[in-house]
Amino acid sequence: YTDREEGLCIIENHCNGLLLLWGNMVVNPATRQWVRLPPPPPWCTESGMEGFYDDVCLAFDPTMSPDYEVYMVPSVPCKLDPTATIFTEESEWPPSSCAIRVFSSRTWRWEERSFLRRGEAAGTIADMQQYTEFQRRYTVYWKGALYVHCQNDSIMRYVYAFTH
Repeated sequence: YTDREEGLCIIENHCNGLLLLWGNMVVNPATRQWVRLPPPPPWCTESGMEGFYDDVCLAFDPTMSPDYEVYMVPSVPCKLDPTATIFTEESEWPPSSCAIRVFSSRTWRWEERSFLRRGEAAGTIADMQQYTEFQRRYTVYWKGALYVHCQNDSIMRYVYAFTH
């Protein structure tokens, strides 16, 4: 019940009954409805994240709201491109502040949201680059927070207050 002619659907993430498929498609198997999200905007040049990968994470709690959000969480690349980033291998990861692209089904648009790190950094960029076999981040959305499994087996928690 999607428009995928090739028949291949890769599940990138899921949350409370919704599926996020490769290509930014959100599917509700219970209602057999799906939508394709608009493409995310490029990183702003001041972010320094242009050479970083994005892991897509779905946040949905039907007991709180019928709306969902998709987070594009930056992941450290195996090799930094010094012409495309402000980070070095010695830089702390996660940085003390970070902008993340987030899609809201309520507004039907992408926006950049700033997050501040609480506590110490989980490591450095070089620490994260050691995990070249790291394939996928696992995420859990629970009680208004997104918990993300990171490259060095640390956990990052993203908290953002929904405003409805």
